[in-house]
Amino acid sequence: MFILFMMLIAVVHAQSISNVDFDEIHSQVSDSNSSFYYPDLLNRIAKFDTTQNDLHFKYLYYGNVFQDMYKPYGKNPHDDLFQQFYNQRKFSKAIEHGRQIMADNPVNIRLAHKMAVCYRSIDMIDTARFYYNLYTGYMKTIYSSGDGLQSISSYVVIKVDDEYMIFQIVSSK
Repeated sequence: MFILFMMLIAVVHAQSISNVDFDEIHSQVSDSNSSFYYPDLLNRIAKFDTTQNDLHFKYLYYGNVFQDMYKPYGKNPHDDLFQQFYNQRKFSKAIEHGRQIMADNPVNIRLAHKMAVCYRSIDMIDTARFYYNLYTGYMKTIYSSGDGLQSISSYVVIKVDDEYMIFQIVSSK
């Protein structure tokens, strides 16, 4: 299985990788008249918009590399506290820190999944469903980027953590 980690190379060099056209994504997320304009996509996430489709998730996920908030290795100051409270099953406390992390950058696959677990655990089913939809939307985006069988058809991820996550999922099958 091949996983291709795409970071700033996509920003610096015009290219398509696997079946992800970063030139087209950059054009769309930068165009204020586009339905994939990045600030509008972020606003939809902030408003818990549940009408997003696969294309919205594709532009949200891959368009993240063109944003100032993009940190492929970066760690949020709230990460450790979120994880601590999550591991202690103090889900309401974990949610407080998870919201701060999501406000910084909502393209966080692992956190979206864990936020769904937190909200489900405190019986906030609609909010849990929203975060689960974020998680599945991002995962479907990655899985649709390739088949992971050859370097030419690698899965295209934008963060190291996403690469690890995909590797764990695929290698456990």
